[in-house]
Amino acid sequence: MNMNTTTQNKSLLSRFSSLFCDNVLIYTVLLVSSVMYHYRSSLTIVYCAASIIITAILFKIFDFIARHKFIGPLTYIGIFCVGLFIAKKIIAIGKESYPIPFWLWFLTPQDALDYSSHYTLAMFLLMEGFFASVVYYFTKIRYRIFMGFLIFIIPFSLYGKEYVKMPVYFIIALAMMYFITMINYRQITVKSDVTVVNKKEMWKSVLIFALIFGSGAAILPKPKIEANREYLDRLLEADEFTDRLMNTISIFVNSTSNNFFFRQNSTSPIYIADADEDLRLRSRTFTTYNYDNDSWNTIKADTYYNTSPTITYENDIISVYKAIAAACDESDEFAEKYGLIGFSENSLDFPEINDLTLYPRTGSSYLLPVPTLYYSVENSGGKEDIKMSINGAFFKEKGNFESNSDLKLSYYSDKFLLKDSMKLLLSRISYKDNYYQLLDDAEEVLENAGLESQADIIASAANDDYDEFLDYGDSEIIKELADEITSGLYSDYEKAKAIEAYFTLNDFVYDLEYRKSKGDNAETFLTQSQTGVCYEFATAMILLSRASGIPARYAEGYNMSTRDENGKYVITANDAHAFPELFIGSIGWVSFEPTVPYDEIPAAEKETATTGLFKTGIALIVFGLGLFAVILLYPKAYQRYFIFKIKRSTPDKSIKLIVKRLKNVYSVSNAETASELTEKIERTENFDISPIAEYFNKSVYGDVSLGIKEKDSAVALYIELWQIKKQNKKSHKKQKKGKARVV
Repeated sequence: MNMNTTTQNKSLLSRFSSLFCDNVLIYTVLLVSSVMYHYRSSLTIVYCAASIIITAILFKIFDFIARHKFIGPLTYIGIFCVGLFIAKKIIAIGKESYPIPFWLWFLTPQDALDYSSHYTLAMFLLMEGFFASVVYYFTKIRYRIFMGFLIFIIPFSLYGKEYVKMPVYFIIALAMMYFITMINYRQITVKSDVTVVNKKEMWKSVLIFALIFGSGAAILPKPKIEANREYLDRLLEADEFTDRLMNTISIFVNSTSNNFFFRQNSTSPIYIADADEDLRLRSRTFTTYNYDNDSWNTIKADTYYNTSPTITYENDIISVYKAIAAACDESDEFAEKYGLIGFSENSLDFPEINDLTLYPRTGSSYLLPVPTLYYSVENSGGKEDIKMSINGAFFKEKGNFESNSDLKLSYYSDKFLLKDSMKLLLSRISYKDNYYQLLDDAEEVLENAGLESQADIIASAANDDYDEFLDYGDSEIIKELADEITSGLYSDYEKAKAIEAYFTLNDFVYDLEYRKSKGDNAETFLTQSQTGVCYEFATAMILLSRASGIPARYAEGYNMSTRDENGKYVITANDAHAFPELFIGSIGWVSFEPTVPYDEIPAAEKETATTGLFKTGIALIVFGLGLFAVILLYPKAYQRYFIFKIKRSTPDKSIKLIVKRLKNVYSVSNAETASELTEKIERTENFDISPIAEYFNKSVYGDVSLGIKEKDSAVALYIELWQIKKQNKKSHKKQKKGKARVV
């Protein structure tokens, strides 16, 4: 009974082992896992484990389908429908709490989106069903090299489309398993004169070659090639398609993070711009910051607009400036109170107004980028009027800005802020200390002087409340650093310039290759890593400014700095940029540039893809050498250990261990007797071990205790048998070498 149970357990174990060691199953799991890593890297191990189980079940079902010509296809159709139904249900549940449809989520770069657990789970089920079906069919049913290669490049195409690097270990593992799978399932039995004599021996060669191939490909020096995707992108219009997707999801997605800037690698023009100077253009604003997930989020004012038939928006930044000067002229007491002696209408410096024309080049654009200090934005084509959110984002209520439109804008040059009269005024204004009191006093002076129109301008400015832009999460780290940077400074503008300069003066680093650890946020950027992209610099300056009492908000848009041969600016996805906008009393929102210039890090300090490949190659060599050593040394090492073990054991235990070992070596089941084992060894090795069988039967079935002499005899026979087995194996190999055969 015990022997039968052991045999059954061994059979189940061997089936389980053979199932999960199937190279097609492993290859399928790798394909699924590499795709899911892209959608949720932190759950890769979970998806990998789930894929192993599901793929094993599906392969068993596919085996059944392959054996039944009629019921098989019906079974597959049933499974397909059930799987599709489950995926649709999960997508429907996800859609209830996620702002965009599944198809748009699937097509859009993932680093530009918030995570959706339901959509990701549905993606896993769909990828699992797809890869399991096609890999099984084109290996075990219909071997097709071309289809196998197309399946192999699917994960690479997904990463390549979004300009994301696949992890090196996935690249090596997929390449090796593809190679092994293609060799194992090649049709080498098509010709009648071809026979596989020993597939086990063939596998040794395949494994050795795969290890050499993988490690060699990783370690050998690679030429430095500057990738040029221009032709491919033009052929597939991938950049334009991606840009359209990003424009589409901007309607739905109300948060942003630094991941947005890691996908911006396109060199296809989004806009052509005609202007006289480099500019920062704002497309959207975000008001609230979340330390937990290091993201910015919109509030109603960032996206909401008041319905208006107006087609031209004007931003008169000098009206308050002029009204305060008028108040100074009317009241020396007012001018003296605020340190504005000599500030008068006669001494004012007025800003220069420049023109900017944008030509969309991506087919159409949903958002209109504008300079922070814009003067006017004119209606420039499309079906509907331009709308402006309360916080200054320009868009169409319906339709887009088409590529055949010339978008006309005008703006104030920010050099105006450096003029003497403006510098004097800005040096006296602090939002948290005196700004609203200054406005109230100026309004009173102007009303008493009968200057009603200018008093109304001051009253309108005094009604604006920017306190919601002062929230910095009450971070003690941010507050202490802000106080340190702005120590001894009074005005908002002086504090802003000090915070802007802080990053350059303290060796912060701009690095597009740097990836933050989970849990990192503005605090860790300021106190630990001091490395990031424009997102980190803008976020840090905004929070420091808020902690200093200056209203600030996060803006995303473009840097306009590269000209073409015609002298016009070319704006691409590479120019995507984040920057802070601070409210400076009497002027309004002003943009600043805390992001330090990009400083090329020496190649030796960067973890490049080539470096990663080299390390992986070294790891493969170490693994291969270790595996080779185990295969080579394990039999001898275990044999010595076994002899030591049986010599130290009691006679009865020793004989049982010897019989058990010989049954395993000669593939004799536990249901067979010791005499049958003796007969098989006699046929195989031409050696008689009947005394061992006799001792075994005497001990196990005769209930007679063995003595030391019997134990020593059995051990000596076992050692002699092992020597004969080694000699026979050597003789067999010599015979094989002397024969010509086709393998």
